Amino acid sequence: MLQRKNPLQVGNHRTQRYTVIGRFESFQSAKHATNELTQLLAQIANWYEQPENVAVYEAWKHGEMKELSEPEMEFTRAHQLDWGHRPVDWLWEDGSDFTPVRVRGHILFLIPTQDTHMGARPFVDLIVKFGGAGTADGYLFDHGQPNQVLAIVLTDLTCNAPDVAIAESIYATMQTYFEAAIRQPSTAPDAPWKSFCSEEDYAPGNGTLRRNGRQLKFEALEFTQLGLGLTGLVEYLVDKKCFPMQFNFTTSFFPDMAAD
Repeated sequence: MLQRKNPLQVGNHRTQRYTVIGRFESFQSAKHATNELTQLLAQIANWYEQPENVAVYEAWKHGEMKELSEPEMEFTRAHQLDWGHRPVDWLWEDGSDFTPVRVRGHILFLIPTQDTHMGARPFVDLIVKFGGAGTADGYLFDHGQPNQVLAIVLTDLTCNAPDVAIAESIYATMQTYFEAAIRQPSTAPDAPWKSFCSEEDYAPGNGTLRRNGRQLKFEALEFTQLGLGLTGLVEYLVDKKCFPMQFNFTTSFFPDMAAD
């Protein structure tokens, strides 16, 4: 198993990262959910930046805010969601162009921009409200909640290269990387998709790959942070003109002993 980017330790506060995945029937449905989520996050960030909320903003920015913002309360009432007891606490400006909500085909990815005390479960439930099938890679419940659960998602991805020569080239490049990543992760070379990621967007991973003519089948892909690694790999394959892409996500759940 890869050494993941979560959990993290910041001061005396144990924080976490995750990726929420939403699978929709069409690109239009995924795009609609992306727009709704992006709008909600913008409303939350704007609320904290108002002059009358300066004190609340400072507490929120330092992970000390434990009450929901007004936009969160209004949104959860409108959609009848259980948002948990932690607000969204990862939206402050970090000086980058990091995009937390991304859509690739009919798949939506939500990737927190910072470490967080908030669990992934409210966003998984929201994906379902938007008509998708939701899952998460990371911690499901808020920090401090009893019976914490760690969800680990393995991804299968199938696509077709434009011709056999390109398929063979991709296969050789990926096999060399996967073998090194599995054998000795700490000294493995950069993943082939790194050049398609900004520094803050890059996440390595490993898995297996099979080739049958032009068809490439990636199996049991795992990344240090799924949303970053998988979207990077997708961009690499798009550059090679490998279409169409089909995804399958398998989620396993584990009790998190360290949270007790």
